[in-house]
Amino acid sequence: GCRRHLKTSAIGWGGVGIAYGMVAFLKPEGFLLLVLCMFVSGIFLAIGNAGLDAFYQTKIPKEYHGRVYSVLMTLDNMTVPLGLAVATVFSGLLPIRFWYLATGLLHFCLFLFWSASRELKRAEERETGV
Repeated sequence: GCRRHLKTSAIGWGGVGIAYGMVAFLKPEGFLLLVLCMFVSGIFLAIGNAGLDAFYQTKIPKEYHGRVYSVLMTLDNMTVPLGLAVATVFSGLLPIRFWYLATGLLHFCLFLFWSASRELKRAEERETGV
């Protein structure tokens, strides 16, 4: 399998960012491109999550896996209602394109940060022994 889990995850988040950023600039008649961008973002989302999950599995002792993943899933599931609450307040003020662009930029910034972070590179080197 892939030994560079964090690098793989970063590539996944960068791909999500690019796909969402592209959605922000689509014309109204670009429905097929929208579907393609959403398909591509789903693939990259899976890549980002798989790399991160694999990293967690190598770093967290097996007896804590259930607890850690329960907390992570709880936090992840809380983002949906919180995001909807924020979007409800601001949706009338900001166009939908802004939300796609902001999401794309934030995911791409995550990719850049992870790619440049020395601490994450050290963590991955400790994991792989490279």
